[in-house]
Amino acid sequence: MSLAKTLRTERSLQPPLILFIGLVAITLVGNRLLEIAFSGFATGDANLPMWLPQLSSAGQTAVLYIFAMDILRYIAIPASLIWLAYSYGRYVSGSSPN
Repeated sequence: MSLAKTLRTERSLQPPLILFIGLVAITLVGNRLLEIAFSGFATGDANLPMWLPQLSSAGQTAVLYIFAMDILRYIAIPASLIWLAYSYGRYVSGSSPN
């Protein structure tokens, strides 16, 4: 059985896979939105768009959003991959909880 078919049919593998795909999508879209929002920082124009929730200063806002993206990129995505690998290992070994 192929891996793609296994991921589609085995219920115990779907939550970690959905989480991983969601986190990657959020990271990709979020990085692009932050790139657009903070594009004025290089030229010295620190006016942030109105749709972006802000802290007391533009610098604090930039640090907060960049830190959030780093948490997603370096902690949440690897953790979801570990969960997916653990679930797949349990499935392959035959001790799937479902």
